Formats: sequence, structure tokens, C-alpha cells
Amino acid sequence: MKLFGFIFNNFLPKFFTLLLAVGTWFYVFDLIHNESFSIKKDVDPEFFGKSNFIFKPLSVRPLFSGALPKGYRIISNEMKINPPTIYVFGPSNLLENVYEIQTDKINLSEYTHPMKINTGFHSSTIKFLKSNDKVVEIDLPVEKSSINSKII
Repeated sequence: MKLFGFIFNNFLPKFFTLLLAVGTWFYVFDLIHNESFSIKKDVDPEFFGKSNFIFKPLSVRPLFSGALPKGYRIISNEMKINPPTIYVFGPSNLLENVYEIQTDKINLSEYTHPMKINTGFHSSTIKFLKSNDKVVEIDLPVEKSSINSKII
């Protein structure tokens, strides 16, 4: 009688959980055997014929927003960007008029002393491009000044 009570106590939640487990098993089994996670082997040959793909060096340009706190300025000739240029791979028709790539926005209102900032690239500028470099290191030389300086 204890076994009967154990099985049928909270029967609906147990039954529902069992149904979900079995359904999940069939779903995963189907995903694995239908190769939905594998790379598609059928590539449209016209895709590569329409565009010439090239490697192109692009200058890295920091994208600043905001203003420095009052009484601080950036020494622009001492600012270092590493890497200063990156090579991107993409269709030549997209890259022919592109000469620089922007970093993610850097909010200047937070900085009151020299900083090393690691940032990525602005997503809209690199949407269709493949690059080896994902992170840019920027040495931002900020110093106290008597003149309020805004964005470079």
C-alpha cells in the first residue's frame, strides 16, 4: 500500500515530467541524426563567382563619446592604438570604399588619469568582415589641465 501511495502521490506532475523527458529525448535524437548542427555541404557556386574576396588593411579608429570631466584633457599625440591596423577579409565590393574601422564606444566621462582600455570593434562596421584581431588596446593619456577639453 505504501508503494501505491508513493506512485500516485502527485501523479499529474510526475506524469507531465515524464512526458517532457521522453519528448526531449526524441527531439535531441532527431537533431543528432538529421545533422542539423553540422556544416552544410551544399554551397551555392554562384556566391563565390559574384564577388571577389580580398584581404585589406584597415586603420583602427577609436570611437569616443561624451566629454572628459572638467579640468582634464587627452594628449592626442601620445595616444597609442595596438594594433594600429588590422587585416579584414571580405567581398571587394564592400571593402573598396572602407579605409578604417571603429572600436566600440569609449565613454570619456569616466577617465581622470591615463588608462589602458581593451575594447572590441563596433558591430555595425564589422558585420560582414572576418578579422583575426578581436581586441584593440588603447593607451589613453589623460592629464589634468586648466582648459576644459572635449572629444579629440
